[in-house]
Amino acid sequence: MNTKQTKLTLQTSYVTLVAFSLREHRETSGIPQASMAKGLGISPSALSRIEKGETALTSEQLALAGKTLEIEPSAILQRADAVAQILCDEEWTINATRMKKDEVDLLSLGLITGLSLPNPSSMSKLLPVIGAALGSVLATRSITIGALAVSGPVAWVTGAIGLGGAAAMAYKKSRTSKESVFDTALTGVKFLLHSANTPPP
Repeated sequence: MNTKQTKLTLQTSYVTLVAFSLREHRETSGIPQASMAKGLGISPSALSRIEKGETALTSEQLALAGKTLEIEPSAILQRADAVAQILCDEEWTINATRMKKDEVDLLSLGLITGLSLPNPSSMSKLLPVIGAALGSVLATRSITIGALAVSGPVAWVTGAIGLGGAAAMAYKKSRTSKESVFDTALTGVKFLLHSANTPPP
């Protein structure tokens, strides 16, 4: 039986890097999302989409973000550039534009995953529910990370984390650790790669 494969590779977009940099600066400054949105002249939901990399930050919004954060707008781009260089050194691909619908932004998926990791008990309660709801679908899917195809429980977990509902839960969750947004995302990426190399029970 043929299975539908979703290939996860070391790739992200510059839009995501700028988005995460903006969010990181905002959180470090202790500025609530609502206050930042007001400073940019947009709704909190619009800012949420920007900080998740779903919508690109415009030059005007970049300037307003710098004013709200009381930093040079270029600092947001410089942080994104610095992380881009680190990722490129690790053989990541940085796309100039947002990922296509059939592609996976691994850094974005990593942040969703990383934000879910600090509370294992919540994940253990969430995954059985997701697995029961999606079992009939994910049972016929395999997910490829690099050259390794995985299925069963690992595919269930990886597929489930990518769902909009789980993404929303992870995004709204308060970050209690001192890790930066990028650190959290890369922790999530490491977890996904580790899971792919762990044989399912």
